[in-house]
Amino acid sequence: MQKNIYEKENISIIIFNVGWEEFAIDLLDVKEIIQAGQVRKLPKSMDFIDGIYNYRGEIIHIINLRKKLNLDEYKLYRSKKELYESKKEGETVSEEQIGGSNGGTAKKYIIIVNVDNKNIGFYADKIHNVSQINKSDIIDLTPIFQTSVDVNYIKGVIRFEDRPRILINLSKVLTEAEAQMIQKELDSRK
Repeated sequence: MQKNIYEKENISIIIFNVGWEEFAIDLLDVKEIIQAGQVRKLPKSMDFIDGIYNYRGEIIHIINLRKKLNLDEYKLYRSKKELYESKKEGETVSEEQIGGSNGGTAKKYIIIVNVDNKNIGFYADKIHNVSQINKSDIIDLTPIFQTSVDVNYIKGVIRFEDRPRILINLSKVLTEAEAQMIQKELDSRK
């Protein structure tokens, strides 16, 4: 029997892309979605943190989910290099398969979320929509569902007509040690 992870009948979710993968998060966790602005790089920061951003006077860390979730390591698809080589050889390859016209390096949006009473941001390449779903559409991860995302980051899988989406567990994206290091960095900048 599949177990539901929400008690409410309906919830609102936002669906977005990071690289080739589509994710969903609970809309109640989202503070704001903004166009990616100037992010200040931090020396000696964790590799998945792209820098800090001034969000309405508050300094927040911007997390690169592509790095944090190891999305570039997915092997069922051809690598960007292989796709570029195929394109050079005349094979039809869309820019979306490669990751956009700039090879996927541009970050288009920052989703500001509140996790454990702290604001953080993370990059999203594309925002699809906001949807209302029923709690019965959220199921636990099964051994049949294949993804390159570590199961610790997955709250559940949302069944949609076209294909399932991964519901990210935002409170697990940062380990306790990582959260403490980020807080230490913020405290040292005051």
